[in-house]
Amino acid sequence: EFGYKSQTEDGRGQLNAAVFLNDVSDMQRELNLASPSSGVSQVILNTADAKILGLEAEGRYALTDNFLVMANIGLINAEYTDVRYDISSDGVVDGKDLALDLPRVPEATYGLGFIYDRDLGDRGSLVARANYQHRDKNAFTDNNWGWMNASDQVDANLTWNTPFEGLAVS
Repeated sequence: EFGYKSQTEDGRGQLNAAVFLNDVSDMQRELNLASPSSGVSQVILNTADAKILGLEAEGRYALTDNFLVMANIGLINAEYTDVRYDISSDGVVDGKDLALDLPRVPEATYGLGFIYDRDLGDRGSLVARANYQHRDKNAFTDNNWGWMNASDQVDANLTWNTPFEGLAVS
């Protein structure tokens, strides 16, 4: 992993980034197999080797003393480099197994958000937050029969920090 961190001279902006490479040998995977006694049994096997190359970056910048914007991105290229077990569930170990997507590894995630803080004097403060986050579609199961749909989430919150210590209303 190689990382970078920086902050603007005035302290209003910050950028963090990292590039990483994971070379995984003897990857353990959970496989569901037919079982004559229980119908389905789950076993953990060393099925494959894989390489995962990724980039992550996040930043924030205070546009004003009370308005902060934030952004993030993650990009991942993950692939099997050697397969020793039939993870495609077709009865043979071949190129179909090697071509499968690694489960729970979205190619891209990204987001954008803000925080706005308004001082209300002796009445406390008001804080508004909103965030948008995206995650690409990705395999859920090892054999790629199950998938997680792409996801776009928006979260928002408005909080009144009352003048009473420890009491806030959201």
